[in-house]
Amino acid sequence: ASVAYNGQEPAQSGSVTGTVHRWWLEIKGKVTGGGIHAVLAEAERGEDSIKHRYEAALKEVVGSPVADILQQQYTGVQAAHDNVRDLRDSYKSVK
Repeated sequence: ASVAYNGQEPAQSGSVTGTVHRWWLEIKGKVTGGGIHAVLAEAERGEDSIKHRYEAALKEVVGSPVADILQQQYTGVQAAHDNVRDLRDSYKSVK
């Protein structure tokens, strides 16, 4: 609704299921035999990507009614990112 409200069309670059599947295959390939730290490092990389997309979106909707909603969501995204990062760092020496 917010995309249509701003007179834009939503991106049609694949399904959520397809994206999750590609992420899983990428993670699986990178962490095979790498231990918990490698898994968490890949999870943190994914969280980085989500965080950066929110940051880009927030720049595009300044002054829009959707900006407050995105900012609230971004706060949660940033907290999740930081939690994964901290967990990853706690496993640096564990393989």
